[in-house]
Amino acid sequence: MDRDQLCLCAQLRRHRVVVVDQVRHQLQPAEQAVVDEAVRDGILRLESITELGDLRRMAGLAERLGRGEAACLVLAAARHGSVGSDDQGRFGQEIARWLGSGRRVGWAELVALADSVEDRPVVLRRHG
Repeated sequence: MDRDQLCLCAQLRRHRVVVVDQVRHQLQPAEQAVVDEAVRDGILRLESITELGDLRRMAGLAERLGRGEAACLVLAAARHGSVGSDDQGRFGQEIARWLGSGRRVGWAELVALADSVEDRPVVLRRHG
């Protein structure tokens, strides 16, 4: 997540913008510092997957997706949220399969969410 994307997330005050702890651990130290600062500033929320059933689902998904992608899907499903990702390939297809169509939110679509009154969590995944 870069600074521009973080600034966009700061505008989503009506939404819970979440970074899964399992994704944070995959970040480079400089990226972790950005996420940690955003958590302290109340822009992002850091959440972990701790329920046994969710951990099992995550492990099953991680066999065909990355661990961070699996964590994002499981948390978004558990919280009835969306996943912030521009991926339209395999991960994008898994988002649609697990969460339903319209639950993948690209960075461009986050601008529209900034003006939305709907309150649902958006779980962010790491790019690249």
